[in-house]
Amino acid sequence: MNEEVLEEIGLTKSEIHVYLALLELGSSSTGKIIEKSKASSSKIYEILDRLIDKGLVSFIIKAGVKHFEAAPPERIMDYMKEKEEKLTKQKDDLKKVIPELKLKQTLAKYKSEATIYKGMKGVETAFYSALNLLTPKDEMLVIGIPSRSETVNRFFLKFGIERGKRKIKIRALANEAARGEPQLKAPLTNVKYIPEITPAAINIFKDRVIIFPEADEPLLIVIDNKEVADSFRVQFERWWDQTSTVYRGEKQVKYFLEEVLLNQKEAWFIGAKMGMKEFYPKYWEWYNKERVKRKCVWYDLLHADVPEKDLPTDPYYKYKRLPPELKSPNIIGIIGNKIANILWYGKEPTIFVIENKELVKSYKKYFNLLWDQKTIMYTGSSGVKSFFNELINEKEVWFIGGNFGIKKDFPEYWKWYMKESLKRKQIWHDLIDVDVNIKEIPISKYYAYKILPPELKSPHVICISKNKVANILWAGEKTTIFVLENKDIVDSYKKYFDLLWKQDTIVEKGFQAYDRAMHEALEELKPGESYEILGAAIHKEKTEKFSEMFHREARERFKKSIGVRMLFYREMTPAVKKYIEEFAGKKTELKFLPYGGTDSPVETMIYKNKIILATQEKEPTVVTIKNKKITDSFRNHFNSLWDQNTVVEKGLDALDRSMHAMLDELKQGEEYIVLGAYYNPKIESQLRQMIKKLHKRRIKKGIKTRLLFCKGQEKIAKETQKEFYERTGGEYRFLPYESKSPMEICIHKDKIELIIKEEIPTVITITDPKVAEGFRAHFELLWKQAE
Repeated sequence: MNEEVLEEIGLTKSEIHVYLALLELGSSSTGKIIEKSKASSSKIYEILDRLIDKGLVSFIIKAGVKHFEAAPPERIMDYMKEKEEKLTKQKDDLKKVIPELKLKQTLAKYKSEATIYKGMKGVETAFYSALNLLTPKDEMLVIGIPSRSETVNRFFLKFGIERGKRKIKIRALANEAARGEPQLKAPLTNVKYIPEITPAAINIFKDRVIIFPEADEPLLIVIDNKEVADSFRVQFERWWDQTSTVYRGEKQVKYFLEEVLLNQKEAWFIGAKMGMKEFYPKYWEWYNKERVKRKCVWYDLLHADVPEKDLPTDPYYKYKRLPPELKSPNIIGIIGNKIANILWYGKEPTIFVIENKELVKSYKKYFNLLWDQKTIMYTGSSGVKSFFNELINEKEVWFIGGNFGIKKDFPEYWKWYMKESLKRKQIWHDLIDVDVNIKEIPISKYYAYKILPPELKSPHVICISKNKVANILWAGEKTTIFVLENKDIVDSYKKYFDLLWKQDTIVEKGFQAYDRAMHEALEELKPGESYEILGAAIHKEKTEKFSEMFHREARERFKKSIGVRMLFYREMTPAVKKYIEEFAGKKTELKFLPYGGTDSPVETMIYKNKIILATQEKEPTVVTIKNKKITDSFRNHFNSLWDQNTVVEKGLDALDRSMHAMLDELKQGEEYIVLGAYYNPKIESQLRQMIKKLHKRRIKKGIKTRLLFCKGQEKIAKETQKEFYERTGGEYRFLPYESKSPMEICIHKDKIELIIKEEIPTVITITDPKVAEGFRAHFELLWKQAE
């Protein structure tokens, strides 16, 4: 038969022979299989194990002896389907990797300080040499440990044991996917889990950082730089100390629910509606049985409309029903020392968790009060006016989830209330939903707002005053306001508000969020102050909305006399020309990043004690971080790049771009000179069209040039003279000494460009008047001596 077909689907020759032998033999011991298939006796069990893993062979034990049997040939088609499914998954996984590209921008500044290690030998070398930097007084930190292969897990377990012997502690932030793996079971290991999936682990040893991406073939980047290590250390401590975590989607939500099951004997829920049963019915069935088995008691304050038939009937489940007015997609769970805001809503459930013992105590009191609390309820327009007529007497109010429902449903009353509150100088603190239109926000020195994380978006608004908490559901004439008057509840919600208000990181999506972040930044800056943009980009292919907002921001900046320094991506050179023409001299300074190949959609705006990370995508993402240490780190990074006068780039595109940038700077009648002009035959054909366009433009601009060719380049020099220099103001001579170096030195104005013409050209641009003048003097001396 044609065995090649079986080889092509992934079977080895030895596997094919053994499988075919078993088809003929039926149930058989290894002796007959070896005789029939001619397989090696030392390899037969290994071959059979591989076929068992592929589902093509099974075995039974008869009289203490294993007898193997071939699966039906139809099973090969099942094997093919499994391979296809695996291939599809691999394609999806591939989109999440390519970690070298993700790290390229971070590492660009520190190329000279970075070392690359590959393979397990490289892993061993990198980690043990880094471990030697530490003493028992030191500590190793790790950000984002992903799930690892069995081989890598074994290495880290061995490494961890050695680290433990040296009495060196480790604190690690691990992905949930790595929970329970051997790499986290070594001595002196303190682990916290994060639901986010990170593409690489960042290991910090004193001033050394090892970046270990998740990839099939181990690849490590080692950086020895105190500034980089300190920056990652600050980031680690911020994440380590954070009190809030977001779990999103089926996998992460189940991680959280199973953690509750494994670690808690009791749990309390406010607003329960059997969301787990609705979203994951089979999982709920298993989970409930496991809860009973573990005698875990749940106390539920249920939505009024949850059917009786959906409720558990075991003795460890207790419930009461909430009033209909408190119906909301937001469920509050009190679990151990954590408060969980659970949203069984939309396609992807989300759990927002805050770890705070004091807050747990307050919410527990709130739960106990609700368990038997009497309440006040307001409904309809008359109820709304009654409630707010009382609220106007408060000196200060706080809102969580503000969505300006009152302005939408009762616009005339809202105008009166705002006018009256301004007159009374009522202070209003608002945590507003992420999608509130910025135009809806009141402009008043007595009104302050911040944006809630997207995960907390809800139609349910909470109003806190001196001694009351109101839950508001805006629905026009059907609006319901449910009020509790209790100091303990007020204190509980006030702590919750304060935790959210003090958050230093906000993630938002959409053009409205992008526009609002830029507007707020300019509002905070005073005339004469300035800000920086790292990685500025002008993408032709991006939506025109970015351009509109960009120009609106510029006009607002000019009006307030605010300055800006911008470091553009080098790939943006053509688009930036137009920007220079439009904004030059208007408190606008710009340079290009000292590296290429990072045409990223991410811009970083740095001002005061904040940074804004914004992506220019169809649906932009805006991350605002208020943290002085992090801002200072970004500002230092910006300044070091701004002051850098040396740029290193690779590739034909970089060479072409640098030459045309040179022509942009030169005016008619000026010249550039080339020392050591050299033509590499390996890349000459690729360069010829590029050079032809360059000289055509040079001639059009009336720019002169002189070249000193390397000796031995006479033939190509004559061809070049005939093709490019005749009647064009170009001259050439030959160096008065032998030189076969592939490097050319191009000198113009205050710049020199060292061009190494290898198969992949390298261009090193140095901006320094003294260096340029030195090279120019050297050229003139050689020009006079040249043939």
